[in-house]
Amino acid sequence: MLIYLVLLLIPVALALRAPRVRARQQGFAAFCALLVVFVGLRHEIGPDWLGYTYILERSQGLDWSDVWNQGEPLFFLLNKASDALGWGLYGINAVCAAIFMY
Repeated sequence: MLIYLVLLLIPVALALRAPRVRARQQGFAAFCALLVVFVGLRHEIGPDWLGYTYILERSQGLDWSDVWNQGEPLFFLLNKASDALGWGLYGINAVCAAIFMY
């Protein structure tokens, strides 16, 4: 739990610095990248981990053309692409985190 507090202190420290716009933007971009890596590398954390594992396994059995017939076709496409690249659930987490941070 301490790591989450430390992550929260980073933007707080950036906000308390002198208001140099360029440095603040770069700091915020670096913080966003750190969060994407942090979320992307999480392992078996949260009650939804098993559910997302089942979705990934289900997408592995689908053909690329079958992905569009699913309830959430873009998420299944992301699962299929992440599996094809060898990223697994970590790649899905990282891409979803990047979309969220954007």
